[in-house]
Amino acid sequence: MNSIYLGQVAIRLTAARAALAVALVVSTFALTATAQAAGDRYTVIKTKKAVTVGGEEIDDASIVIVDGKIEAVGKNVDYPSDSIVIDAKKLTAMPGMINPRTMIGQQLPNNRGNKSNFLVKDEFEPPEDETYHDLLKAGYTLLGVLPNGSGLPGQSLVVPTHGSKAGEGVRDEGLVRITFGRPPNEKDALRGVLKEAEKAIEAEKEAKEKAEKEAEEKKKEAASKPKEEKKDEKKPDDKGDKDKGDGKDKKPTSQPASKPSAKKEEKKEEKKFEIKDELKAPVKLLKKEEGIVALVEFARASDVLHFVEAIDGFEFAQHYAFASRGYDDLHNIIEHPLIGGADATVMLKPLLPQMPLTVNPYNLARELIEEGCTVGFYPLDDNVREHELMRERVALLTRAGLKREDALKALTLVPAQYLGLEKQYGTLEKEKVADVVLLDGDPLDPFAKVQMVVVGGKVVFDRAAEEKDKR
Repeated sequence: MNSIYLGQVAIRLTAARAALAVALVVSTFALTATAQAAGDRYTVIKTKKAVTVGGEEIDDASIVIVDGKIEAVGKNVDYPSDSIVIDAKKLTAMPGMINPRTMIGQQLPNNRGNKSNFLVKDEFEPPEDETYHDLLKAGYTLLGVLPNGSGLPGQSLVVPTHGSKAGEGVRDEGLVRITFGRPPNEKDALRGVLKEAEKAIEAEKEAKEKAEKEAEEKKKEAASKPKEEKKDEKKPDDKGDKDKGDGKDKKPTSQPASKPSAKKEEKKEEKKFEIKDELKAPVKLLKKEEGIVALVEFARASDVLHFVEAIDGFEFAQHYAFASRGYDDLHNIIEHPLIGGADATVMLKPLLPQMPLTVNPYNLARELIEEGCTVGFYPLDDNVREHELMRERVALLTRAGLKREDALKALTLVPAQYLGLEKQYGTLEKEKVADVVLLDGDPLDPFAKVQMVVVGGKVVFDRAAEEKDKR
């Protein structure tokens, strides 16, 4: 081969390498400059694999975190040289798991009827024991704390399992719990509340129209009145001046000057129309205000039919949860217009129920998904042990035909959607809150254990460190 040609190739390769090196330096410099400008330190988690849930699973992935949020996830990701690096090269990363309906660690009042104005945040106290830390060790980073009771007992509070504080949460209102396990009572009660809310909306509308009409009439009345001309002050004529002389013979006038009235007329404040506190949440539901949703619970298939009758003529945002221990008859409503027919968001316990009068199991979660529903899971019982068993139970459903991607979403993304937090939580992707769980195996491997949890770039659980301290 021509030596001149080889020399040209070498020159081109050298130039290309130089250009690449410059690009990398510029990229790293830009990231460093951005970090310094924002006053933030970068945290980078180096992993064996990132199970993003929202996209592809990435081997040898780095998760870059800035200001508590994910900046990037990828195999070849640039980051500043002074970043904090968490070495998790033997671990698999996944988003933090979410339980959207629990009362674990809470003692809340038992509300009955319409108490939809009750906010869990007003009574919330984090447990003083290790309960929330144990849930963190199981891979759970968020909890949706339910208001206790039946009917419309209140609005849920979403709290982190790490660093939770009394009366504070990630979300503290807008999630209206509706139980529907006693149709004869709850059916009429719910319809009555919705009718009252509808009347309140109409009354509010009429009051607004009346106020606008009165304001318009006052405006027209003011415009129709002629402007008062200022009276010219009387100038003394010559005769008057002569009579007055030097003023010594001036006599006081018989009419004393009028004094301003001591009492000023107070403007009457117009009373604005106020919706009753207990109707504010139902009114917001019927108005379809952004962010407010009814979390409706069913115990059996027939409850769905009764609920449809109760809300006939009303429309509002709804998510559903099947809240009984057994799901033996729920196959009857999979295709119902409210469920499969509406592509509903449904929360289930990870069970394989049996068909009636048989020992044949059926995968309810898979069937709902195939019908168009979005399905999420929550633990069988409100205790730490059932949270620890969740991944194992879900793994059993995958063996029975549930797709892997659906199973993973059911632990993280769908519960976030149920709570209206899918834009912040549930996947490992840019702009999401950095709740990262690191395991020593695949998330659906029952024998894999959570080894580390990183929240917002900080290690909040490290199994190796805790075991070392116990020795």
